[in-house]
This record gives sequence, C-alpha cells and structure tokens, in this order.
Amino acid sequence: MNWGNKILLAFVAFFLVIGTLVYKSFHTKSELVSSEYYKDEIEYQKVINGSQNVNSLSSSLKVENSNRKLKIVFPKEIIPNQITGTVWLYCAYESKNDLRFPLNVNSIGEIQYDSTFLKPGQYLVKVSLDNKGTNYFIQKDI
Repeated sequence: MNWGNKILLAFVAFFLVIGTLVYKSFHTKSELVSSEYYKDEIEYQKVINGSQNVNSLSSSLKVENSNRKLKIVFPKEIIPNQITGTVWLYCAYESKNDLRFPLNVNSIGEIQYDSTFLKPGQYLVKVSLDNKGTNYFIQKDI
C-alpha cells in the first residue's frame, strides 16, 4: 500500500468518525430545566427573596422520606391555615418524573405524601409558599 492510499484511508476514517459524532449528537435528548426558561429567569428574583426570608426563620423546613411517606414539616412561625403555594419534586435527569402538588398543610404544620409513586432517582424538593404576604422558597435534597 503506497502513501497515497494511506492518506485516502485516513481521510475516509476521519469522515466516518465525524459523521458518527454528528449523527449521535442529533439523536441526543437535551432538555431545559423549564420549557419557559426565559420567563422563569425573570421571576427568579422572587426565589432569591424567598430564600432570604427563610433564613430569617428560627428553624428550617424539615423534609423526611421514610416508610414510603414524604413528610414536610414547616417552622412554627409559618401559620398553617394561611399558607398557599406549591411543592415541586424535581428530578434532574428526567423531566417526566417531575411532580407538582399544591400545599395542603394540616393543623400542626405538616404535609404528608405517599412516596411509593416516585421512580428511583435523586429528587430535589422545592417548596414555594406565601404566608401572610411574605414569600418563602425552600429547596432540599431527598
């Protein structure tokens, strides 16, 4: 095999590798955290303010995942019957596994959800709530 054939073989191999990489990149699934990314980015100041408001509380939100129950316990300063907001179970690697619930806090300041429906993986609990006009945002790993 002369040097001309070797160069031709190298070019063909190079183009096959590049073609394979291009093909795989077009078939790779990529998702944003939110489908309304830019709108959410503008609203992010509320998250920053809510996180700062949480730091002013005497105790933090507790999230427990045991005995097939997801239990969220709110600090004493937050009055249970005046809370509105949402709980978002965010799965970082698959948006189909994300779950959102409205806050339904009982009289002692707790929420319990059945966690048997959660698919295996790492979740982030994001709680956004309003209590007497003050916004709070809490984020915990489970």
